[in-house]
This record gives sequence, C-alpha cells and structure tokens, in this order.
Amino acid sequence: MSEQKYPEALPPQIATPVRKPAMFLSNYGGLVVMGGFAVLGLIGFLIGGFFAYNSLQGGLTGMAGAIWAPFALVLSPLSFFCGIIVLWRAIQHTRKYWHAWVGLIVLALASPFLLVLGQTATESIFTKPDPVALLAEEEEEDIPPSWTLPTINSLGCKKSPLIRRPTI
Repeated sequence: MSEQKYPEALPPQIATPVRKPAMFLSNYGGLVVMGGFAVLGLIGFLIGGFFAYNSLQGGLTGMAGAIWAPFALVLSPLSFFCGIIVLWRAIQHTRKYWHAWVGLIVLALASPFLLVLGQTATESIFTKPDPVALLAEEEEEDIPPSWTLPTINSLGCKKSPLIRRPTI
C-alpha cells in the first residue's frame, strides 16, 4: 500500500502583483472615459467661450463640438468600414442566397432614383390646382348673413367703457 503513486504536486499558485494604474483602468474604465469626455467638454467650453466673446452660447457650442469630435472623426468612419466588413462576411457565409444579396444591393443603390421617380409620378397624377383659380372659387361663394361672428352683446357680456366698438 505504501507504493501508491500520487500525481505530482501542482505548482504553487502565487498571486502576481498588479500595478495600481493597470488595476485602476481595468476596474474603473468607464469612469476614466467619462472623465476624458468631461475634460474635452471643459476645454471646448473654454475655447468656444473665448472665440464667441465670452458668451455662454459660444461655450456650449464649443463643448458640444469638442465632445462630438471623437465620434465624428474616429467612430463614424470606423463603424462605416466595420459595417462593410460585417456585410461582406454575411455575404460570404450565405453564398447560397447570393441573388437576394444582389437584389438588396441594387435596391439600396437605386433607392434615391426610385424616390425621385415616385415623386415625379405622384406630381403628374395628382396635379396641384392653380392658386388663382382657387382664390376665384372662394370669392364666388356667398356666405349667408347668419354665419357672422358673435358680438360681445350676443354672448351676454356687459358693456365695458374700455371697449369701444368701431362705428361703420
């Protein structure tokens, strides 16, 4: 019984020390990003305020521009190219349906032209009436005298010395 073989002992697991900045970034990444946007906003507010002659509107515009700049200059083109890559991968993995992909791409490319064509067809089918003719039709209609607006006396209000009725 003393000849049983036990597996070799596992190597000792020693905790590796983590530097403070690495730990801070891993645990508080969102806080760091929000702080970065706050600093961008403050810088934009100061610059915008100085360029707009110390006005609040210039400061707020500068703040909005400074916060918006990373999205416009980095994330927007990045998401465009990532979208193209995702679309390409989807087409590659569904080669069986290549005709549907071709149809969707042709539809996406032709949609501005189809929109103009539809607008032109709608305008030709439903023509707008001539505004002069509409005005002449309105003048021809006689409004019966019973359709007059109510006066102050007919509503049962007292006459006020401040309200003067025009004389005709």
